[in-house]
Amino acid sequence: MDPEKEKKKEKFVPCTENEVQFDRVLYALSEWVKTGIVDIDMDLDGDIDINLPDESGELLGSQLVKDLPRENVVGIIEYEIPALLSAGLSDDAKDWLIKSLPDKILKNIDAIAERSKKVLKTLGSEELKHRSLLRKITSGYVVQSISCKHSTYHHRKKTRERIDIPYVTLEITFSKPHSKMMISFDPERRVMVGRRSEEIIITLDLHKRELENLVKRFKTILENEYE
Repeated sequence: MDPEKEKKKEKFVPCTENEVQFDRVLYALSEWVKTGIVDIDMDLDGDIDINLPDESGELLGSQLVKDLPRENVVGIIEYEIPALLSAGLSDDAKDWLIKSLPDKILKNIDAIAERSKKVLKTLGSEELKHRSLLRKITSGYVVQSISCKHSTYHHRKKTRERIDIPYVTLEITFSKPHSKMMISFDPERRVMVGRRSEEIIITLDLHKRELENLVKRFKTILENEYE
């Protein structure tokens, strides 16, 4: 997890704002989701993940939430609401919350469970529930992350003519949900990071045309599967 995001999590205690504040933030988030500004994503194990855009100052300064503490708005959106929505998508929301939330706020568990119903009604959908269930029951790999970088290969022919070949490198990380976590060293950031024990990293070097063909193949599969 992003260290900055982790700091915000430590400062913000979920479910400590009053109901009026919570409802305003939930409404604002629902509007941002409808317009595509904010996306509801899903983590490797099928729980909800919501991240505000890097440049979110305009959103946090909007009429809907501008008079609320920014730190609380971010905390509600990135920590409280994802937990409440994940609980609502589970078979037993109250049990999920008891197992997942800090002990210090469980004294308000009944009120929190009611909030979970409200969040599910506002942001939930059958599609989201199906995606979450699939993540939780699959025995296969899922795409954890994709990174992309542009580079150029340099080739020199026997005639000494140099040919520059631009290409795109896709690095796709596949992981199995619920596989064990392990600690490894990230040489780029020089820090210890948590990784899945069942994780595969595939690196693809693609010419622009090959990348376009790959996108076309996925579109064809999508159209044929859901026509």
